[in-house]
Amino acid sequence: MSSIKTYVVHVKGDKAREAHITKELTKHHIPFQFMLDGNIEDITDSILEKYFGDSMKRKTSQTSCALKHILIYEEMIKNNVEQALIFEDDIELTKSFNRVFSTCLVEIENRKLNNYAIFYENTNLLYIKKSEAVAGQILYEKKSSRYAGAYLLDIAAAKGIIEYIKQKKCDRPIDWLYNKLAEDNSINIYWSYPPIAEQASHNGKMQSLLDGKKYGFFRRVSYFLQKIYKKEILYKLR
Repeated sequence: MSSIKTYVVHVKGDKAREAHITKELTKHHIPFQFMLDGNIEDITDSILEKYFGDSMKRKTSQTSCALKHILIYEEMIKNNVEQALIFEDDIELTKSFNRVFSTCLVEIENRKLNNYAIFYENTNLLYIKKSEAVAGQILYEKKSSRYAGAYLLDIAAAKGIIEYIKQKKCDRPIDWLYNKLAEDNSINIYWSYPPIAEQASHNGKMQSLLDGKKYGFFRRVSYFLQKIYKKEILYKLR
């Protein structure tokens, strides 16, 4: 993974999340760089005007999160980073992450994929249907993201996104912006099968910084049961 730059979207000053993501990525031997710029207090009116449409032109956590992702794309372009693995700071990786990710890189090369965003998480509990699955294949083209907690982006996609924002602005949360880009055929989106990451602010282990989503024991149990139903029953019957 040494040839790939890894960035972490992180709220500067949040020591608990800093400790979590540092431990998680160290465990998987993944060197990384924090994106600390773009905190809410860093957002100026000129920044809002430059990057955001009316629905996002506010100094909120959603806007800050989107801005941090956008700043990573700009840094990729500035430094000619061919591929970037991007995590949000609440991500949890499966034990098989490194193995599946390495196989994914081989598949990208063999299929000569370009202008892509590859989403690795199952946070929104969307899975590849059994009828779609192809033996030995990891990547499946889709028209929506799986949230933006763990994904691989190439420089062609980064350039396309920045050009899109220059012309049309970011008018929705970053996860939904990817859906719009896919609908417009501006970017190629793929999901990994199996998914190899999950956001702790969705599965109940951490409090979300973006909304009032519940967390704690009951949220964890509810999320786990939904995951078992969808992954082991619903999608295997389709």
